[in-house]
Amino acid sequence: MPTYSYVCPKCGRRFDLFHSISDDSPKQCPACGETAQRQIGAGVAWNGSSSRSGLSSAPPPPPRTGFT
Repeated sequence: MPTYSYVCPKCGRRFDLFHSISDDSPKQCPACGETAQRQIGAGVAWNGSSSRSGLSSAPPPPPRTGFT
């Protein structure tokens, strides 16, 4: 099941919920109880300055030598 990010239009609180993709019931803000709005495209975060950062736990390959 995916994790979805929500924001409350009343108090501005941001929170994440883990639920089925077919669960489209209204989600309530845990702080004030207002119906929250799901954030579209909020599921990807990049670390560092390279697009490769955070994608793999393997170290980068060693530098290539012997080229002229």
